[in-house]
Amino acid sequence: MEKNEKKKRIEAYKNTFHPMGVFCIIKKVPVENDPRVYVQTAINFMANFNSAKMKLNSNFHPYKELQSDWNTYGEEAFDIKILEELAYSDEVPNADYSEELEILKMLWEDKFRADGIRPYEKRLNK
Repeated sequence: MEKNEKKKRIEAYKNTFHPMGVFCIIKKVPVENDPRVYVQTAINFMANFNSAKMKLNSNFHPYKELQSDWNTYGEEAFDIKILEELAYSDEVPNADYSEELEILKMLWEDKFRADGIRPYEKRLNK
């Protein structure tokens, strides 16, 4: 591949709009009558899915309760689901969507709480 072609492909990738929104990692079956969910925002769903799974499989996830459940029950006890996709603005496609994503995350956490499913809380090891 020529240098110019490689540059063009890299630039095209950088200008690609990846699907973004809110996703969750949820126990398939509430284990021990403790339904739990981890809700996260994503600027790029695939990158965030892969990052979360890598951290969990490497025992390095910052949400220690989620990490503990993952270690205890295994990956097969959880589902990763897209909850809501956020559309890019036609007027300002490169805008900062972090505030809108955080609002969506809070709305989904509230929906889960209303259904009796507690979100995992971020707790650090001491």
